[in-house]
Amino acid sequence: RRIATSVPAMASASGSDTKKIVVTGAGGRTGRLAVDYLLARPEAFSAVAGARSEKALKDFAARGAATAAVDVTAEGAEAALVAAFSGADAVIIATSAVPKIQKRSLVKIALAKLLRRQGARPTFTWKGGSDRGSPREVDWLGQKRQIDAAVRAGVKRVVIVSSMGVTQPGNFLNTIGPGEGGGKILLHKRKAEEYLFSLADRGEIEGCVCHPGGLIDQPGGQREILVGVDDTLLKGTVRSIPRADVAALCVACAFLPEAKNVSLDAVARAPEDSKKGPTTDFAALLRTLGGRTAKYIELPAEARV
Repeated sequence: RRIATSVPAMASASGSDTKKIVVTGAGGRTGRLAVDYLLARPEAFSAVAGARSEKALKDFAARGAATAAVDVTAEGAEAALVAAFSGADAVIIATSAVPKIQKRSLVKIALAKLLRRQGARPTFTWKGGSDRGSPREVDWLGQKRQIDAAVRAGVKRVVIVSSMGVTQPGNFLNTIGPGEGGGKILLHKRKAEEYLFSLADRGEIEGCVCHPGGLIDQPGGQREILVGVDDTLLKGTVRSIPRADVAALCVACAFLPEAKNVSLDAVARAPEDSKKGPTTDFAALLRTLGGRTAKYIELPAEARV
């Protein structure tokens, strides 16, 4: 089932009215779905898939997407990013540090179970290593490079795919990773979001941040999406959302006026629990926020990164 996004009438796939949208982190699961969504609508969008993986880039090129080799942690990355973003109307940042479980910790958990000890849990490192794959390098510095490159390239809007929980310094996700206190991934994401909106406040670019709840690999376009701000949705019973719905929502946020300089949370009811049926009009969905957006109040000094 296709999800309508209130896409304005476009001239043609090659016409000047199509929206050129670059998706970075396109090799990841959510980024790939965002590119898929764009490719399915050539009358409205021109897709550029940005990824590190040569295999992913070849796959996208074979399906008709323009591609850009993007490594946001590489030395001199901003110059390459400016070139990749040239002529784009919007950039969707779907890059993120990826936790990698340490196998030796599984042995410790198994042993703890045998001995009936409580509290054992797996430990994690980061895909790509702690030097270039950590939240600091990917979710803060890597996203900052992308935002700066978008400004330099004259991109109108940047959309960040983030995560719910950024208002909670004590969130479990912040404890994942090596080192004292963990990798603080949500705090690094929040820092990048604050940077984006600092530039938006100065009129240098338009920003939008989408904080999805728990990501699930279920079909998109079958659920009623709910939006909120400042993690209030975490207090409810619905806390997850299909990746495909996140991808579609982020594409809509790349051009809809209702998404300009808005930081929002999103979850989706299961099909059998939907009260209004599947969400098909993202402009109407965003209007339910009533002008609300995340407050980004200053965190205590001990919670900053």
